[in-house]
Amino acid sequence: MPPLVEPIEGPELDRVITVLLNATGAVHQLVETEVDAGYVGVGVVDRVADRLQGFAAQAVQGIAHRQQRAQHAGLEASERTQALR
Repeated sequence: MPPLVEPIEGPELDRVITVLLNATGAVHQLVETEVDAGYVGVGVVDRVADRLQGFAAQAVQGIAHRQQRAQHAGLEASERTQALR
């Protein structure tokens, strides 16, 4: 399951700010981890980029899965409505 980086409810601006703060904190932690492991300069950037790519792929999969579930639920509701007519 991909990491949840935003509140589910709330104003859009609050949600965007929360996403950006969480993403910034996550990148900072990744950079610190790589620096502590002895990587420097471009090596840090390359390793962090590779790790972020994995996270991004998981997030995209999670979003697509949630959209499919929502679409499926919407179709089921539509079919039930049609059956009641």
